[in-house]
Amino acid sequence: METKQQHLAFVRERGPFKLDCSAVIFGTDELELLHQWGHWFQGLQDGTLEPFTELQRNFIAVCRGEQKAISVEEKAWFKYINRKRIEAKSGDSLRQHYEYREQGFYTRDMKKQLNRMMYAEMKKNHKL
Repeated sequence: METKQQHLAFVRERGPFKLDCSAVIFGTDELELLHQWGHWFQGLQDGTLEPFTELQRNFIAVCRGEQKAISVEEKAWFKYINRKRIEAKSGDSLRQHYEYREQGFYTRDMKKQLNRMMYAEMKKNHKL
């Protein structure tokens, strides 16, 4: 049975965890948590580390999909694992950036003005 000191030594040896997916969906707190404890979470999930507390066993159950993520740590790791799965499935489609360019007969402002005029006319003719 492993101890707390062995788990901490495991994390210290590996240093900060580096995300291998996009970090855009993570909050600052989640990123800090993953950078500090990501190797530990991964070790628990893949069986490198043996759980010695009930919370760690619950964490592994969440990783297996047997329980719902409740703690902040479980939610952050669950989000990370699912983000990796989605990126692997979607490929580069998540990395595309779209930008709006004015094209066509009407500009965006002209369309807004036209909508305001049409609404005002409808309101005048169809009083409620």
